[in-house]
Amino acid sequence: MVRDDLYITVPSFFKCPISLDVMKSPVSLCTGVTYDRSSIQRWLDSGNNTCPATMQVLQNKDLRPQPHPPTPHPDLDQLARVLEYIAIDAESKILIAEHSDVLSELFRLASSETDPNAIEAGLSCLICISMPKRIKVKIVQLGAVKKFGKMLSDSNLNVSGTEKILKLLEMASTCREGRLEMCEDAVCIPAIVKKVLKVSNEATDHAVMILWSLCYLFRHQKVQEAVTKSNGLTKILLLMQSNCSAAVRQMSSDLLKIFRVNSKSCLSCYETKTTHIMPF
Repeated sequence: MVRDDLYITVPSFFKCPISLDVMKSPVSLCTGVTYDRSSIQRWLDSGNNTCPATMQVLQNKDLRPQPHPPTPHPDLDQLARVLEYIAIDAESKILIAEHSDVLSELFRLASSETDPNAIEAGLSCLICISMPKRIKVKIVQLGAVKKFGKMLSDSNLNVSGTEKILKLLEMASTCREGRLEMCEDAVCIPAIVKKVLKVSNEATDHAVMILWSLCYLFRHQKVQEAVTKSNGLTKILLLMQSNCSAAVRQMSSDLLKIFRVNSKSCLSCYETKTTHIMPF
C-alpha cells in the first residue's frame, strides 16, 4: 500500500527561483541564472534592475531562451532509481506517474542524450510505472515515439539502453495512440527493424513483438510498407533460421504470412543473397 505522506520532490534546478514552480519557458539573464520567462519578465517590468537570485546589477535585461532542458543533475538518476524502488504496486505506480510534472521530468531525463546513467535510470523508471494504459498514453503524448525512434537510430546507444527503449515502444504499441504515432513517424519503424538480430536476444524479442503487433495483429499498412522498404523481410527470414525462442519464431512466421497475403509476388521476386532460406 502507498503511504498517505508519500511526496515526490522535483529537483530545484527544474524550478524557477522566483515562482518555485517547474519552468515552462526557461530563459537566462546575463548573470547566467535561469528563470521562467513569465516570472522574470514580471520582475523586470516592475522596474527592478537586479538579478533576483544573486542581486547583481544587470548590465542588460536581455532574456536568452534555453531551447534544451538543463543538463541532468548528477544526482537526478538517483531521484529516478528511488522512484523505481518505491513503485512496488499498481497504486504507487499510478500515484508517482500522475503526480504533477514527475512524468515529464522522467521523460526528459530518459531522453537527455548526454548522460548514459541518467538515460538508463529514466528509462527504467518509465518502464516500471507505465503499465496502466493512461500512463502509456501520457508518455506517448510527451513525444516518446518520435524521441525514442530517433535515439534508436543513434549508433552510440548502448545495449541496455536499446533494450529499454524497445521495451517502452513495445508498451506504447499496446495502446491506440502509440500505434498511430508509430505509423506516422518516418524514423521509428526503420529504427526498430534495424535492431532485429543486431543487439541482443532481448532487443530482438521486443522489436519482433512491436512489428508483429503493428503488422499482423492490427494490420497497419504504412508499417508493413516501412518494414518492406527497410529490408525487414530478409531479417525476418534470417530470424526464422536462428536460435530464437518459439514465440519469436511463431511471430516471424505470422509476419511472413501477412506479407505473402498482401502481395503474392512479394517473396517470390524478393532478391536476396540468402536464397537457401525457405520461409514456408
